[in-house]
Amino acid sequence: MDEFFQLATQQLGIDNDTARNATGGLLGMIKDQASGGDFSALLGALPGAEETMKAATTAKTADSGGGLLGNVMQMAGSALGGDAGKALNVASMLENFGLDLDKAGPFVSLFLNFIKGKAGSELIGKIMQQIPALQQSAG
Repeated sequence: MDEFFQLATQQLGIDNDTARNATGGLLGMIKDQASGGDFSALLGALPGAEETMKAATTAKTADSGGGLLGNVMQMAGSALGGDAGKALNVASMLENFGLDLDKAGPFVSLFLNFIKGKAGSELIGKIMQQIPALQQSAG
């Protein structure tokens, strides 16, 4: 996972902790919404992913903030419903992990491309069918 964190810090200009926490948040979302078998296959292709996810959960619990903008984005996402609402919820979740909202789409795109290279197009395609908000968030 360190390879992805370096890529995210270089290409998006974010700090390493933000890259780690936002990645852990995305992994947690995938775990909650993808089938168990697909998520296990993803973890097998991404050494360190499980630890990243656990560390992000700990960091979010310690912070427990999210801010006013994050709360507004979550409410807007719920009100919109559908894929647009889910994409806003993904952006809001990333904001809760410290990622600026203007970097959410590029971050998700970078993450999806990275895991596609590690886990293969077939697995990522299956996961994105189960979680269309990922594709919507990537733009």
